[in-house]
Amino acid sequence: MSRRRLKRGLFISLEGGEGLGKSTQAANVTAHLREEYESVVLTREPGGTWIGGKIREITHYEPSLAKEAELLLMAADRAQHVSELVRPALETGQIVLCDRYFDSTLAYQGGGRGWPVETLLWLHRIATDGLLPDITFVFQGTPHVEKDGDRFERSGDGFHERVARVYATMDGSVSWPNPERFRAVNANRPPEEITAELMRHIADFLAGRE
Repeated sequence: MSRRRLKRGLFISLEGGEGLGKSTQAANVTAHLREEYESVVLTREPGGTWIGGKIREITHYEPSLAKEAELLLMAADRAQHVSELVRPALETGQIVLCDRYFDSTLAYQGGGRGWPVETLLWLHRIATDGLLPDITFVFQGTPHVEKDGDRFERSGDGFHERVARVYATMDGSVSWPNPERFRAVNANRPPEEITAELMRHIADFLAGRE
């Protein structure tokens, strides 16, 4: 059976705190979608491009990085990512799954580091011309933080509590851009059950487009 290609690309992001299974689900959903659709791209932020990989080495592992530099590097990664990979894929009818996108900036740099939402939205418009996902799955649960992990994981319990509070508001609230795209996901379940739920949401969205 030949696989399908969408007339219009589909942009999906997966969001949530540390250790909630996002990356596992991104891989699972990608595998399922590739059985039916011709072109499915799995990517991540930061690090979805060669330049992004270099940025990730700094943002995640450079202990002396200032919060101002962190914010601007995240915006630079996203600008390159959207220009080089995400937007061209969407324009040719591909499905793009991204492990973290702009909502991670709202949670980590906004909630975690204290940057105002207005500043983050302004940077996002510059970096991407305001591109947002069609569907954003927000994984809800207690983060599992590795104390000897990267810079973000080592930022302390208070930091992760602030990040979690921001993610808890991403449930269709009018506080965030295009709130209708959010789908809250209970991460405290077997992986196969979560994958099935995500696939149902995606199928319903695509059926609503036809």
